[in-house]
Amino acid sequence: MQPEASKRVLIVDDDDTCVALAQHFLRLEGYETETANSCREALERIERVTFDVVLSDLWMDRRNSGLELLERLREQTDVVSVVLMTARPGVDSAAAAVDLEASAYLRKPFDRAQLSETMKRALHRTRRMRAIESAEVDYERERTLSESDHRTLTGALDQLYLAYQPIFAASSSRRGQEALMRSRSPELANPGAILASAERLGRLGDVTDAVLRRLVDDLPRLEGDVFVNLHADDLFRGVLLDDTLRAHANRIVLEVTETGPLPRGVVQPRLAELRAAGYRIAVDDLGAGYSALSRLAEMMPDVVKLDMSLIRNIDQCERRRRLVAAIVELCADEGAEIVAEGIETDGERRTVVDIGCGLLQGYLLGRPTPLATAPLAPSLPLHPHA
Repeated sequence: MQPEASKRVLIVDDDDTCVALAQHFLRLEGYETETANSCREALERIERVTFDVVLSDLWMDRRNSGLELLERLREQTDVVSVVLMTARPGVDSAAAAVDLEASAYLRKPFDRAQLSETMKRALHRTRRMRAIESAEVDYERERTLSESDHRTLTGALDQLYLAYQPIFAASSSRRGQEALMRSRSPELANPGAILASAERLGRLGDVTDAVLRRLVDDLPRLEGDVFVNLHADDLFRGVLLDDTLRAHANRIVLEVTETGPLPRGVVQPRLAELRAAGYRIAVDDLGAGYSALSRLAEMMPDVVKLDMSLIRNIDQCERRRRLVAAIVELCADEGAEIVAEGIETDGERRTVVDIGCGLLQGYLLGRPTPLATAPLAPSLPLHPHA
């Protein structure tokens, strides 16, 4: 088994120029790379070497051999992340990639920033899946550790509080915020550690309940709407329809994170039930991959949050501007509001407002802050030509 810190990538493409470019970018990011020119050669290498991510062209030898490689690999393992890249994207190939659990679908030509962000997500998935796969240990040792871990997690949840990052309307004084989990626990000091512990112990629902309890306590002192992140499974938790939460439902936007599949056949009735109670539904990280587009079609959200990879340096990239403009038009036709996340420069802010993004979020506008010290107004003008 590869050590968790490994960053080994197999690049599969019959275009030597693309292979050289991807290899150059990845080595700059600290990845170890090997290459293959065909599906057959890639499978031979995978039999001999454990890779963390496979980065494969979709079209090789004038056929869809990238999907063939993905299908053959999925017959062996669900752990290794596969990123498909192509200069000729199509709906059918994208749908097939989603069904086979491709981690991302990267369009050629790509730049270093796009490749870097995509590979980080893919590597994170591989490490998370491997951690789950290797969780079997001696029963008695696991029981002892589990008891200790349960106590540690309970302590972290007892010390949980929320920080709020502001979300501003581009054309009015309207404002809201996203609730972000924090804890004063020294053992589990950051949200990622809490979630990893809760996932391993089967207590993700306890985390959600703790967040929602803190949110109810904070709501009287908050202005406007509040976005709160939920795992897909949390949509079915009964606490969302308890009287205490229902009383505030018209101010709460349930933001479904990209982790975890949506249960087929039952999600639409549940979303209808939550909307009837007053909640609105948001899709997170649209633009991070075709899976996000699939989720948009399935959930018909009230709010769409654009992935920050689309917003980064958008004022300097015509292709990203056209893509975001197309997404804004699509969402407008469906009646969904757009939140542009990750705004860090004034150029990004002005550009997304010009394109038509109605809601803005990012470090330029405000960082996550505990409620007692949260600012009451934006620190700079939001209009594009102010």
